[in-house]
Amino acid sequence: MAHRKFALPALAGLLLATLALPAGAANIYRYLDENGGTVFNSYIPAEYVSKGYTILNAQGQVIQVVPRAATPEEIAAQAANKAAEEQALADRLVQQENDKLLTRLYRAPDEIERKRDYTLDQMKTQQDLARMGLTKAGAEVARVQAIIDTAKKEGREPSADAVKKIEDAKTEESVLQAQINKMETDKAKVIADASRDILRLREIMGLPPIPLEQTLPAPVSAAATDKSASAEQPAAQ
Repeated sequence: MAHRKFALPALAGLLLATLALPAGAANIYRYLDENGGTVFNSYIPAEYVSKGYTILNAQGQVIQVVPRAATPEEIAAQAANKAAEEQALADRLVQQENDKLLTRLYRAPDEIERKRDYTLDQMKTQQDLARMGLTKAGAEVARVQAIIDTAKKEGREPSADAVKKIEDAKTEESVLQAQINKMETDKAKVIADASRDILRLREIMGLPPIPLEQTLPAPVSAAATDKSASAEQPAAQ
């Protein structure tokens, strides 16, 4: 028996569609045609499936509403929203773990300050030793370079030993300077991590908020801190 469809006013269309159903037919499909008219049919044409439709039983009761298919733009937006929600949840879980660690390590903000200052003192000692080594290496470079320059003025080739010594001294200079630079970066991170932890612990403990400048060690200005350290773990004790 051929399928029939009707694009009539809703109630009349539903009545006719119900009467026109083949014997034993169970459902009626309601959808909009290309002109926006409501259609009742015994099946849903393929070209309308993606536009959404409603399934009714023989008594005209809605048993299922199938929404229209999402556009590529909507799918992309949904995926972006889902990713943002998942990231926000992950960030909350990380923050919770960080807070647990922070309250386990420190009972008050001043404990964080003392730990920071101790760490900075240790790093300063190491940096001072590295600077002493750098000065010594520089002096060795100057001493050996003078020997090489004298040999060249006298028309002699510098000895292999002198060449090796100056190469070794320059290598040591480079290594020590890199260590000093890294320690500067590490010190800035220690300060930034401590400031972040002080502010967070005060918030957890319900203490009044304070400006960032008040969390810094006395000789250090706010410009010296790395404010990008907020995603790092709390400073370890």
